[in-house]
Amino acid sequence: AATKPPVNVFGQVSAQGHENYPYDPSENLMMPHLTIPLQPTAFFTDAEGVFNTSVVGDQGEVALALQGLFATVYTNGNTPTSSVNLVEGYNGLTAPGNLKEVSAYRSVNQIHDHMRTWLPEFSDLDVSLPVNIDVAGECNAFYDGSSVNFYDLGGGCNATSLIADVVYHEYGHAINDKFYQAQFAGFINGAMNEGYADFWAMSLAGVAEIGKGFYTDNNDGIRRYDEDPKVYPEDIVGEVHADGEIICGAWYDTHLL
Repeated sequence: AATKPPVNVFGQVSAQGHENYPYDPSENLMMPHLTIPLQPTAFFTDAEGVFNTSVVGDQGEVALALQGLFATVYTNGNTPTSSVNLVEGYNGLTAPGNLKEVSAYRSVNQIHDHMRTWLPEFSDLDVSLPVNIDVAGECNAFYDGSSVNFYDLGGGCNATSLIADVVYHEYGHAINDKFYQAQFAGFINGAMNEGYADFWAMSLAGVAEIGKGFYTDNNDGIRRYDEDPKVYPEDIVGEVHADGEIICGAWYDTHLL
């Protein structure tokens, strides 16, 4: 009888998370650019969570972590990890992590890929950016120059890791920072930094209202650009988020045109 040719190890990785907002039901999301830790060479899922390796035969138990080409998730310094069994042929895998961890991981990858469609020659963010979940504090998120950070539920606010366009916004600060550095400059205008970060979020999410679901008692956003536009110079108040609405609003109007 003819010998059956070996079948390579391939499959798809998904996990439960929130695609956009914490008030929507969680759903099974594909995990993009995730590391598949085979030896001696790691492989990665594509934008749809699909992986196709050159390795043949059963691989046994491997440690699958919530980390990949463009994001590594940490909660209290620990990256979610689980043991999965990789077999010859197709493998339908579930990535480790809770709703906050999975949602933020996916959102960071989404905005990274969106950014690269507009800045195809810019590769300074083609790194596994630390994504810190449940950072101490309430009602905020921030980029600190080397990582994006998200607060947990508390103070009347939902966990910011669960709101996709908040994640996009914080990653937008990373784009501002690293792209200007690549041009041998610094992004020192705080209002412009906030406005551009909002516009990165809006341009991917296709929304005019940023941060819907930020608060626990309603589904309203924290800034919106399709009503009561702020204009220069009468609406300058000296606070970066508020003043950033002027330049972001101008870009939003340009987008509509």
